[in-house]
Parts: sequence; C-alpha cells; structure tokens
Amino acid sequence: MATLLDYLRKTNRPYGLTDLITNLHNAVSKPTAVKALTQLEATGAITSKTYGKSVIYVVAQKLFANGDAENEDCISESTKEHENEALVVELEARVLELSNELKASKSGRSAKLVVRVVTYR
Repeated sequence: MATLLDYLRKTNRPYGLTDLITNLHNAVSKPTAVKALTQLEATGAITSKTYGKSVIYVVAQKLFANGDAENEDCISESTKEHENEALVVELEARVLELSNELKASKSGRSAKLVVRVVTYR
C-alpha cells in the first residue's frame, strides 16, 4: 500500500491499474494492488475516476494545495511570460498591418498612417 501511495505522490499524475503495476516492475501483484488502491481511496489519500471498464487513480490534490508556494510563483511567472509573448505577437501583427496599409495608400506618405506606425514601434 505504501509503495503505491509513494509512487503516486512522486509522479503526481493519473494511472490505470495495469500502468501502476508495470511501472513498479511487478513489485505489487494485481489483486494486492486492487485492495490497496481501494483502501487508499477509502481513506481519501487517492481519488479515482471510472471510464467505462477502466479505473484511473491519482493522488488527492488536497495534499499539494498548501505546501508548494515556490511552484505557484513559477507558474505565475510562466503565465506572465506567456501573456507578454502574446502581447508582443499582437503588436507585431498590428505594426505589419499598418505598414501594409501605408504601402497601399496612393500617396505613400500619408502623415496619419506614418504617425500610427511610429507609435506602435
């Protein structure tokens, strides 16, 4: 039982019964694993979800909720970086659009468009 719980905590991802047994290199037999997983689910250490005939097990996420502030900071920084990248892509697209609009204008030097392009760059 401890082997299964330790493995699920260490990997922190969902597994089916066969995957758990295989990944543990048959350290736990199938009937023993079924009983242990049922007991762990009853105690609230893991949760399971049934999809048809398959049952997927994952460690209870409440165990990770309060203890990982560093991970939250990393996720927050990553989110900010992605938002900034998206903003850069959006602005580059807008600059390209305005540049094309400027090239397409008949006079080629429309003061209004030049000002708009310069302000975006």
